[in-house]
Amino acid sequence: MKVAEKHYDEATSTKDYPYPEAGRVRFYLVCYDGVRTIEADLESVKDGTDKCSDLYIAGQSVITELRLTTQKLKGGKP
Repeated sequence: MKVAEKHYDEATSTKDYPYPEAGRVRFYLVCYDGVRTIEADLESVKDGTDKCSDLYIAGQSVITELRLTTQKLKGGKP
C-alpha cells in the first residue's frame, strides 16, 4: 500500500479493466475514491529502470507470500 500510494497522483481514475498490450504491464490501484491505473513497459519495469519498478517488485513479493502460504496450508514445502 505504501508503494502504491507514491504513484497515486500519476495514476488515472478508471472503471475499465482491459489487459495491457503485449510488452506492457498495467497496475490497478484500489483506492478509497475508486480504482486508478498506471501502465509501463514490462522490460523496463522488470530491469528496474521504470518509475513503476517498485510496484512490480512489491507485487511479486505479494505473489510469493501468497504462494508460500498456500503451500503451507496444503502441507507442502515452499
